Amino acid sequence: MEAKHGIDFISNDETQPRLLPRSGFFYLYTMTYGDKLKDERWIKKRLSILEKDGFKCKNCLSRLNLQVHHKAYLSGADPWQYPDYFLITLCEVCHSEEEYYKKAIKEYSDSLSLKGIPYQDIYKHLQKKEINGQR
Repeated sequence: MEAKHGIDFISNDETQPRLLPRSGFFYLYTMTYGDKLKDERWIKKRLSILEKDGFKCKNCLSRLNLQVHHKAYLSGADPWQYPDYFLITLCEVCHSEEEYYKKAIKEYSDSLSLKGIPYQDIYKHLQKKEINGQR
């Protein structure tokens, strides 16, 4: 890494923050999430997941408006860096429902916590249901 104008150039990798000249100054540029979804690496990864899932929604079997859903997010990982088992094909409707329920569960667990129920107890309750085969 070579220092220019007293600032270290961070990386040539498009996924990493980098310093770019602008009107005689340098500014830090990072790819937006939208930019990352247009990246060739995500396009290839997305296609491989769609192929793996037979180009149909894993919930309702629809073949319309397919999207690739991240079941969970890894801090600092780019969309194409996830293992395949973190990704699933969903139609737009099922994807919206999945995101709705994920948000609702978070809000509900927060409201329980505010009522004095520790997150540890909430987690143990959910874990017990999972172990007993209930969903």
